Amino acid sequence: MKKALDQYNSYAIDGSVWAWRYFKACEHLMDDDLREQVHSELAPCSEREFLQRYSELHVAKFNEEFVCN
Repeated sequence: MKKALDQYNSYAIDGSVWAWRYFKACEHLMDDDLREQVHSELAPCSEREFLQRYSELHVAKFNEEFVCN
């Protein structure tokens, strides 16, 4: 399994169709409170920036990397 940000960085370019679809798939697996926190901190931002910040907060809260697959 790859952590979400590695998977995203391997294939995505901000604004690409693939990046948008991947982000939407990951969004459904995110913790609601953390997702809202990142939104209030960073919006508007790119999917990459959002996922990077979310991944940091996920590790801090759950003591494990965020995986989306």
